[in-house]
Amino acid sequence: MFFQGRDTRVRSSPPIVIDGRVADGARDAEPIDLWDAWLFAEAEASLTLQDWSSAADEDKAAAYAGYRAALEREEQAARVLADRVRDAGGVRPQATLERVRR
Repeated sequence: MFFQGRDTRVRSSPPIVIDGRVADGARDAEPIDLWDAWLFAEAEASLTLQDWSSAADEDKAAAYAGYRAALEREEQAARVLADRVRDAGGVRPQATLERVRR
């Protein structure tokens, strides 16, 4: 059967993919990976804000909806990162980044 052996637990959020594998939630993800995910989500929110502000009048509603969706994704990414950092004993993403660069 196709689903045999697959993880069938219900997820409250989309899975996190790291290096081509699905992590079992934020606890499997390194803080630096979650930091990257948040940065990408923040960049997307900034770009969609620019799209909304420069959209033609007939496209404003759709552009606003896109901005709100991107803002929600950025908020979720920030929340996941904050939870993971807190669970790791307060390791700051910057400290993790410095360790990776060494």
